[in-house]
Amino acid sequence: MEILRRYYNNGNIKEEHWIVNNKYNRKDGPALIYYDINGNITKQYWYLDDRLHNEKGPALIWYHDNGSVDLEVYYVY
Repeated sequence: MEILRRYYNNGNIKEEHWIVNNKYNRKDGPALIYYDINGNITKQYWYLDDRLHNEKGPALIWYHDNGSVDLEVYYVY
């Protein structure tokens, strides 16, 4: 497994990419996470074997600036 991280100039994480065999893949959490400059999560994408997938909840979640959920989309493969 490879975890790629990009950072803002202030040192906070900008995004995280969980990759296995060149595919987005993570069984226990989102495989793609975006953060704002203050470190708050803005978007989460749950992938299994490079496909949006989450059997226990939404596979795509976007957040408002105040942290409340803006959008949830459910995918199972």
